[in-house]
Amino acid sequence: YSLYAHLSRVTEGVAKGVKVKAGQPIGRMGNTSGGYRIPLERAHLHFEIGLRLTENFQAWYDRRNFNSPNRHGNFNGMNLVGFDPIAFYRAYSNKRIKNPLDYLGTLPKVAVVRVKAGKIPDFVRRYPNLSSFPGKGKPPLLWDVTFGPAGIPLHCDPSPEGVKLPRNVRYQVLSYLRAPGCCSQCRRLVIRKGESLIPSNQLNSYL
Repeated sequence: YSLYAHLSRVTEGVAKGVKVKAGQPIGRMGNTSGGYRIPLERAHLHFEIGLRLTENFQAWYDRRNFNSPNRHGNFNGMNLVGFDPIAFYRAYSNKRIKNPLDYLGTLPKVAVVRVKAGKIPDFVRRYPNLSSFPGKGKPPLLWDVTFGPAGIPLHCDPSPEGVKLPRNVRYQVLSYLRAPGCCSQCRRLVIRKGESLIPSNQLNSYL
């Protein structure tokens, strides 16, 4: 789970396990994110259930030379991709699913991307239930990553034996299905250029 905002600061004394009262100030809202300012009318606090893309987020953040510090470590919003908690709880209360893993299996497969990586992805190590890789043996060179709405990774599996990518190609979009609802607008994953499918800037960041 993550409950986070674009925080300016957390009130002194507020920490994990501390009981708070209704109306008690627990922090102060900020409005910066990855080097740009969010309009005040869009600054918000939200509850999200989702996945962390990597445990090595700080290195990625540093390479991009953002002009604001990363105050949230691996829990920076750019490293978190979530799903709709209301839809999840409805499915759970109606006994259509038993847990979050079941729910991820119900989400539409928006994009499948073949990725060149000579080692086991950090994501696979942390979420072994979202991969068919057995965890032992030599890792494959290519992985097929399946993304759901808003770009949440649903699976990361070794590519079939015998497939290849061109020498200078790191990512190849294998399939794309326009996501239902607003997700296809606010977090577009793939751009069509003629017959070609190109990863969007958002998808490149996730990859």
